[in-house]
Amino acid sequence: MSDDNKTDETVQATTKNDDAPEWARKAISEANNEAAKYRVKAQNAAEEAKAEVTASFTDQIKSLSDEKSAVVAERDTASSNYNKLVAALEAGVPGDTAVEFAALLQGTSSDEYKAHAEKLKGMFGPGTKQKAVDRTAGFNGNTDLKPEDAFAALFKSKLTNK
Repeated sequence: MSDDNKTDETVQATTKNDDAPEWARKAISEANNEAAKYRVKAQNAAEEAKAEVTASFTDQIKSLSDEKSAVVAERDTASSNYNKLVAALEAGVPGDTAVEFAALLQGTSSDEYKAHAEKLKGMFGPGTKQKAVDRTAGFNGNTDLKPEDAFAALFKSKLTNK
């Protein structure tokens, strides 16, 4: 009910109550006071229920928001790592070292990753250097013979020892 309606009813009630005996006016007044108490009690209960539900959903919303933030951060990290790996492979880095090479790349976009990959590749060289080999292994320190010559000598000695 609006406030205007309440005042109209109050005015009508007072004019009706003026004609009523004292005990009737007292009973009506007590009934009105009791009804007011129930209205206040109902309004307080509704406000408490609303506050409880709001608090419950606020916790759930915060929890879901935090979970969403974690998922978005994980997705961004995975996307960044993927872009770094693609840049490393496009730069010609061999597959067995591409993951380690990709971890070295810096930047925020695919183009920056590609540029940095080319720069690092230039710094470290093409990676086609010949591995160090000890040619004297198995020859007792005799470096005069090449492995091919030593094999040929062994083969000849076995053929002639029949």
